Amino acid sequence: MLTRLLRSSMIDILSQDYMRTARAKGLLPATVVIVHALKNAMIPFVTMATVQFGYMIGIQVTIEYIFAVPGMGSAVLNAVVTRDFPVIQGFTLVIAAFFLFEPEKALAAAGLGVGAWLICGALAELGVRTKAFRAPLAETLRRAKGLPLGAWGMALAHAGLGVFILGAVVETSFKAEAALALPLGGEVATGPWKARLDAVQVIEGPNYLAEQGRLTIMPVEGRAPERVITAERRFFPAGGQTTTEVGLDFRGLDDVYAVMGDRAATDDGERAWIVRIYYNPWARLIFLGPALMALGGLISLLDRRLRVGAGSRVKKAAQPVEAVEAQA
Repeated sequence: MLTRLLRSSMIDILSQDYMRTARAKGLLPATVVIVHALKNAMIPFVTMATVQFGYMIGIQVTIEYIFAVPGMGSAVLNAVVTRDFPVIQGFTLVIAAFFLFEPEKALAAAGLGVGAWLICGALAELGVRTKAFRAPLAETLRRAKGLPLGAWGMALAHAGLGVFILGAVVETSFKAEAALALPLGGEVATGPWKARLDAVQVIEGPNYLAEQGRLTIMPVEGRAPERVITAERRFFPAGGQTTTEVGLDFRGLDDVYAVMGDRAATDDGERAWIVRIYYNPWARLIFLGPALMALGGLISLLDRRLRVGAGSRVKKAAQPVEAVEAQA
């Protein structure tokens, strides 16, 4: 069924006008099919494959039980018999994610689970080794102080990887953008933020002329503080090129930025400018995660046990003492 769906989708895509344009430009047939046609034809295929994958996971329990194949299905069946409710709940949530969410959101939920698992696993490892919440506080602190630096570095690096995965998944799956022709005082919203175009002025740079827009970033709902940013659309007369200077607003873990576009007009004929606003949630975690991993690696390097050649140097330093004792 999936093959027939992909075939019919490819036939429909290859008959579109932009496919004819791609061939007229002289592109190779493989480039036209793989680069331009296949990725558009995969949209219905991925949607249906995700739903079918949910059915496959659901029927996996029966197949593994009949053919005595060890796997996730038999593990869930054993969990039902032994009343292992966490395993049952996790299996149920995984199946529900593929049916209740869009394919992209279902994969995002899996990515969030991996990131949370890495962070919680690193913390759990430290908790086990220090007997946190299972021993008196003084004993926990004594064990934490006695842990080698390699253990702290490994836990920090794993947590940093989890933080990076959380940031990458959330930023990729839940980012939003909007574009609108705004007159002075007009607003455009995306995600939990909106931008108001307050003023536009022409400024002169060293080798360019620019239209600089002053925008106010404010929450759609809530009482978060308003911030003013500037975005520019620059024109370089020497080369005849036009570039944009993005206006950035850092909101905790999130990024909100705006771009000034070409001049336009509203439906009433009022002068306006195309303004694009982008919302990237948890974008700061993408940079915080690698920083934590680098810090974990640096801490691990401070552990003498993990240094290359540290043991051989200690052995060489001990050889003269042994020689002296042998002579005595």
